[in-house]
Amino acid sequence: MTKATVGQIRVQFEGTMAVQLPLLPIATNVDITIIRGTQQSGLITVYTARQVLDLSIVGPQLITFAGADFNPGIPASGPLVYSAYVSATALGTVRVGPESFTALATAG
Repeated sequence: MTKATVGQIRVQFEGTMAVQLPLLPIATNVDITIIRGTQQSGLITVYTARQVLDLSIVGPQLITFAGADFNPGIPASGPLVYSAYVSATALGTVRVGPESFTALATAG
């Protein structure tokens, strides 16, 4: 370890999900946002991604993502909390699974 990383926290997160286009396929973006915190501790966006769905695929489309949050600190009110939010630009886009979101914090 280098001096610069001693005592710092690094949170690595990853996720996967499957979505399907509406019955009448139209151009659709899926947005994924990772938030650190709670309403009580304050919310901070640490990651955003946009996936454009392929109009030629009729069935489910798998989306995966991975990222990291460096030295987020530990809130006085409790543990670090991360949440994944997903939205789509087209009405009728369906989350069909599988779905998974994990985060792992390590200290240097």
